[in-house]
Formats: sequence, C-alpha cells, structure tokens
Amino acid sequence: LVRWVSDKGLRVLDDPSNNDDAFDRNFLRHAILPRLCTRWPETAKILGRAALQFEDTQMLLDEVAAEDFARCRFSDPSSYLFHLGVVSIEGILGLSRARLLNVFRFWARVCTLQSPSERALREFIRQLETAGPGSSPSMKLGSAVFRTYQDGLFLVPCPVRKNASKPAERFWDGSSVKIYGPDIELVPKRTVASGFRAALLSDGVIELRWRRGSTRVTPLGRGPQRHTLRKVLQEIRMPPWER
Repeated sequence: LVRWVSDKGLRVLDDPSNNDDAFDRNFLRHAILPRLCTRWPETAKILGRAALQFEDTQMLLDEVAAEDFARCRFSDPSSYLFHLGVVSIEGILGLSRARLLNVFRFWARVCTLQSPSERALREFIRQLETAGPGSSPSMKLGSAVFRTYQDGLFLVPCPVRKNASKPAERFWDGSSVKIYGPDIELVPKRTVASGFRAALLSDGVIELRWRRGSTRVTPLGRGPQRHTLRKVLQEIRMPPWER
C-alpha cells in the first residue's frame, strides 16, 4: 500500500490517533503483536488462518439461524403496520438454547441493529418462557424493540418522533396526510354509497384528531350498529402498539 501511494504521488494524511496506545487496536498493534511475533514468528499466519476459520463457522451459524427463523415464522401476524419480522413464540422456544441465542443474534444482525448483550438476551428469554396471561415481555434493541402479542414475537421499529407531544388537531381538506410518530399515511379514496359525504370537506367540518375516550365506529359491511373502536381492533387481532 505504501509503495502504491508513492508510485501515484499521493499526499498521505497520517491520523495522529494511530500512534495513541490508549486505543485497544493500537495497543495490540504496537505492543502486543510485535512481542508475539518475536517469540512465535508464525503468529500472523496462524491468526489469519484462525480468522478464516471463524468466518466459515459464522457462515454456518447464519445458515442454521436462517433455517430456524423460517421454520418458526408466525403465519398469521395480523399486523397492519411495518415490522422487522415476526416468529411464533412457541416455535422459537422449542429450539435448543444455543440455537435460540443464535437466532436472536442473527435476527439483530440482518436488521443492522446492535447485538443484544448476553445477559439481556438470556433475561428476555427467561421472561418469554415464564410469561403468564396478560404479560407482555419486551426488549429494546437500538432503534427497534421486541414485542409480544398472543403467540407472536415481533421486532418493530421504535417510532421516530419529531417532538414528544402529539400532533395538533386540524381540519381536513381531503388530501393525503402523513402522520409522524406512528408513521402512517391517510390516503382518501372517492367511493359510492360508503364513507361520508364529500361535501362535508368543503363545509370545513371534518377534523383529524387523536381518539378521545370510548370512540364508536360503524365498520363497513357490519350494518348500522356502532361498535367501540377498541373492540373492533381487538376482533381483528391488531397488536396493542398499533392500536
């Protein structure tokens, strides 16, 4: 590399931190590896060979994890918003402990999330194994979080909030609206004999606001009866964090 840079006549910028042994990588490079090579001249080759073997081992672990993940995939997640994968809790807990840990690490890695610590991961698995009715174990993983609902274990992104408060209520003119926080988009569609009268938009009486108390709705195709929104969402098995 030094020879190539010299042949090309390139100007080299040397980062002063490369010589600071306070960093572990520099301490190994400047203090430890030279001593190892002095006593065992084949150290560099041996370490290189070991690194290749570790890489092969990791590829095998990833192949096993991908197969286990596919086998445990939850077939009916009833999820209406975006998620980073969902598996059956019963299925994944049926794996051996080593394969279970391997699946979690693989899952985090393919989603480019920080790997969970061994302690946090084992504690989360313990909670999954002992969770009773009504309990909802969860584990945060960087910008995502593991959540449970019925027999599903979901990995869902944490909402990106521009501010801590809910968006202000607003009158709606019938255009598409993006709602940050839950990260959803309201897209209107003109229909016949359903929905509400389009004239209401021009009259300025349609308002977008967050649910207040026990909201009641009339689902399409369910007749004139009104039902509580909470019950409707429970009936379609929508996960609590999406409601």
